[in-house]
Parts: sequence; structure tokens; C-alpha cells
Amino acid sequence: MNYLAILHDTLERQLNCDICYTKKISIINNFITNIIYTKKTNPTLEKIIYYIYHSKGTIHIKDLAESLNISQRQIERILKNYIGTSPKRLSEFIQFKTSIDLLQKYNLSLVEIAGASGYFDQAHFIKNFKKFTGITPEYFLKLLADKTSESPQMAGSCISCSPFS
Repeated sequence: MNYLAILHDTLERQLNCDICYTKKISIINNFITNIIYTKKTNPTLEKIIYYIYHSKGTIHIKDLAESLNISQRQIERILKNYIGTSPKRLSEFIQFKTSIDLLQKYNLSLVEIAGASGYFDQAHFIKNFKKFTGITPEYFLKLLADKTSESPQMAGSCISCSPFS
């Protein structure tokens, strides 16, 4: 098993643990960063990741296969061998990361975030957000707002990880 596949295995185990949402978000961000910046030994893998990342996780695997002139099954095999995940799961991680980035940087409605992140609708966005973090985007935004009004030593800590909770 190579480094990225081990990283993915660790990611999936950690996401299934009862850890706070900030740690889950950090784990996903680190995973995506490692996938993007780790030197690839397979040029097709590099292209697959490039297309998925630059589509913000919204490219259909059929379209990706046509763009790369390879089969969908070949894409699945390459990602499973090198990263340990399916194209759909990698796309979900990237799409989720896109939504987190938008939530943290811009004052947009959830409908706007859902659309800009490539989700079909707001309900789909909320469902996936909750799947990854265990909380709703509304609650996430509330916690972000609360953190900005906290004292400097508390900012950046998670409510569920806080020794005061």
C-alpha cells in the first residue's frame, strides 16, 4: 500500500471516530492537500486528480474518462491503487472542501454555497455537510461567528474539544 492509500485509510477511520467537526475538516483538508501536492508516479493519476480538483469535485466520471480517453473502470482502478478510494468519494471530499472554503471566506447564503460548490440543491449540500462533520452548515456558521467574538486564547478551539464543555 502506498502513502496516499495509507493516508486515505487513516482518513476514513478518523472520520468514523467521534471527533469534533474542526478536526474532521482539518483531516479532509490535509488529505486533499497531500493528494494535490504529493509527487505522482503515474501521469494518468496526475491528470485524473487535476480534472477532479479543478472541477471542484463535480466532473462526471464518464466525462472524465472521455477527456482522458480511458475507461471509467481504468479511472476507478488507478484511484483505488494509488489513493485507496473511488472517484466518487474523492469528488465528495473535494466538493466538501470547496464548500468549507466558501463558508469560511464569504458571507453567502447556503443556497449560494450549495450552487457554487456544485451541489444539486441546498438539501443535498446540508446532507453531505452533516455526513462529513456531524453538524449542519447553519450550526457551523454559528460556531464560526461565536469564535470571532471569543477571547484570543479560545479562538480556534472546538466547542466539543474544549475543556470547559
